[in-house]
Amino acid sequence: MSVEACPKCGSTNIFYDYTKDRYECFSCGNKWGKEIAKESIREIQEMKVGVSEAVVREEELPTFTPAFLSTVEQAWRSKSVQTYWDWICEPTAEGVTVTLRGTTKPHEFFPKNIIERMKYDPVREHYYVPRTEPPGTYRGEVPR
Repeated sequence: MSVEACPKCGSTNIFYDYTKDRYECFSCGNKWGKEIAKESIREIQEMKVGVSEAVVREEELPTFTPAFLSTVEQAWRSKSVQTYWDWICEPTAEGVTVTLRGTTKPHEFFPKNIIERMKYDPVREHYYVPRTEPPGTYRGEVPR
């Protein structure tokens, strides 16, 4: 990629740092290139995965409406952003982030291992995650 002028001010007084694969304008101080893009993406991801984000557990699935969970599952399977009323379901590499429209911090996070194991029970009309342990045992407890 060959750059002849700064995209911000148009100055030709620019410097290319090949170790970081980025450009810097000596006139206005603007920086651009691959390293800057990586830093920006990292900042956006940190902003999205905030402290207020609640990670959904398997036990909580029946508390959500089936239509909402269906939208979350569809966002994960199609790898595209889906909406449910004012909720925005955005797939990520780790699962699905659910954000209320108009806010910057996510409200809930559905991990991919839960989404991939979710099943719909038409009799009870809710989603659940089938147990993998033998009946009568609790998670983390070894059967005797």
